[in-house]
This record gives sequence, structure tokens and C-alpha cells, in this order.
Amino acid sequence: MIDNCSFNLGEFYVKMGKTNRNFWRYMEMNKEQLYAAQTAMIEWLSDPHELGKKPFKIECAGEFDFNEMHYYIFKFKASLLGKWLVGVCGGFEDDDLEPCGHIFSNMQEYNETTAKNECITMVENIMAYWKEQAAKYNNQ
Repeated sequence: MIDNCSFNLGEFYVKMGKTNRNFWRYMEMNKEQLYAAQTAMIEWLSDPHELGKKPFKIECAGEFDFNEMHYYIFKFKASLLGKWLVGVCGGFEDDDLEPCGHIFSNMQEYNETTAKNECITMVENIMAYWKEQAAKYNNQ
């Protein structure tokens, strides 16, 4: 579930100017954003071209910022006895509740020590793909 994501308290205090009201507002927005990310990840996995169904289990395994956008790392199981797999959802700007479309999983086994780097690579591949598509479109 969504309660597995940890929050960096020091980073929050810096972002929020150390005010209690802003801190708790940010925490609440962050939970809403996390829920939006998990919902988008489940929808993406349910597509017939991907996992083809809702995952048996999904948990937030972390979060990170990349290219001034916020991302969530998910680990999920396709079935009860299946291995944990890794996926990424994001491209959230500030308090937005809609990701920019960087939702993907290459269905690799989840590894806590490499998950963030794997997710960054997936995001970079998504960006490269869309840049290539834009270049093809512009060259027509």
C-alpha cells in the first residue's frame, strides 16, 4: 500500500520553510499525489499490452526527483507467488495530481539497491522515445 514510501523530514522542512501548517499541507498533498501515482500505475499495468490485469499486490517502494519532476517507485506482484517487479510512475510537477506520462515497467525483478537507477533509466528511455517521435514528426 501507499504507506511504505518514506519521507525525508529535513527536505520537507527546507521546502516548506519550517512552518508546521505548510509541512502538514505538504504531507497531505504528497499522500494525494502518491495515491494518484499508484492509481495510474495500476491502470497502466492493467492494459492488455502490459501486465494485462491489475497487479495482485502493489506497494510504493520509494520516490525520487529527476529533471525537476517527482517520481514514485513501485514494486508489484502479478500473482500471489510471483516475484516482486519494479515500475515507475511520475513526472509530477509541484503538487500536481496528474503525472506527465512517465509510467512504465520493463517487468524486471525488483531489487531495492538498484530500483532507483532502473527507474531513472526507464524514464530516460521514455523521454528518448518521445524525442525521437517528435523528430520524426517534424521531419515529415
